[in-house]
Amino acid sequence: MGGGATRSVDSASGLPVFDETNTRITVTGEDGNQLAEGTTSVTLTLDIGKKISIKVVVTTEAGEWHGSAEHTVTAGTNTVAVKLSKTPK
Repeated sequence: MGGGATRSVDSASGLPVFDETNTRITVTGEDGNQLAEGTTSVTLTLDIGKKISIKVVVTTEAGEWHGSAEHTVTAGTNTVAVKLSKTPK
């Protein structure tokens, strides 16, 4: 690779390296209003029963990883996993 660019991909697993420069997480409410945006994690305090959408995009030299998930907030800590798919460049 010329120009000293890095692929931002873990060579052992082939998965992208998530960092504050290549990762974007967006959380929106069911009304479409953006509730939060972050890089490698997002923490919110929301009412129980609120429906949210989480969208994740990770851009590397090798391609773009993207995914989304729908979630209804429950009592306590809600950890939401988002499965990513790769679109090669």
